[in-house]
Amino acid sequence: MEGANYRIDPNEIVLGLVKNPIVYLRIVGILFSIIVFGCLADKAYDNNDVCLINNSNACNFGIAVGVIGMVMCLGFFTKDLIYIILKQNRIRGILLLVDAAAYAFWGFFWFVSFCFMADQWRRVNSSRRDVFEELYGKSAINNIQAAIAFTFFNILIWVAIVVVNIFFVVRGPGFPWSPRAEGVMSPGQSRGGGYAAFPEQDTPDDSYQPPEY
Repeated sequence: MEGANYRIDPNEIVLGLVKNPIVYLRIVGILFSIIVFGCLADKAYDNNDVCLINNSNACNFGIAVGVIGMVMCLGFFTKDLIYIILKQNRIRGILLLVDAAAYAFWGFFWFVSFCFMADQWRRVNSSRRDVFEELYGKSAINNIQAAIAFTFFNILIWVAIVVVNIFFVVRGPGFPWSPRAEGVMSPGQSRGGGYAAFPEQDTPDDSYQPPEY
C-alpha cells in the first residue's frame, strides 16, 4: 500500500521544520496576534469596561480575532509535523490545501477587524483622544494604535502563509485529485519538464517524491 512509510526520524522532523518557511511565518503570526489582543485587553477599555474605540464592539472583535488567530497558528504546527512524517503525496496535497483555505478564511477576519477598528478609531475626534490621554495616559492611545497596526501586519502574514502553501502545492505534490499527486506524469513528459519525442512506456512513474520544505 502506498504511503505505508511512516518512519519517524527526529532529525528529519527537526530539519523539516527548520527549512519550512511557514513555521517562521506562524511564529510571527503568534507574536503579532498576542500584541493585538494584549494591547486591546490592557488599555483599550475605560473604567466601566467600555471600548475606547468609539464605544463600539471593535475591541471585543479584535481580541476574539487575535486569540483565535494565535490558537490557529499553534494548532497548525501539528499539520507541519504530519506533513514531514507522512510520505503520501495525496495526503500532503490535502494538508497544504486545508492550510491555505483555513488561513485565507481567517485572513479575511483579520481584514474585517482592521477595517472595523480603523474606521471606529477614525471617528474618535482629537478632543476625545486628548481626554482619553488625560484620563488613561498616553499608553492607552499607543496601545490602540499598535493593535490597529499589527492587525494590518497580520493580514500580510496570513496572506503570505496562503501563498507559500499554494506554492508548495504547485511545486510539490500538486492538487490531491490530480495525477501528479500520485507521482504520475503526463504521457510523454520528461523529468526536465519537457516532452520526450518517443516515450518508451505509458505506465506511470511512481518514483516522484514531493520536495521537502
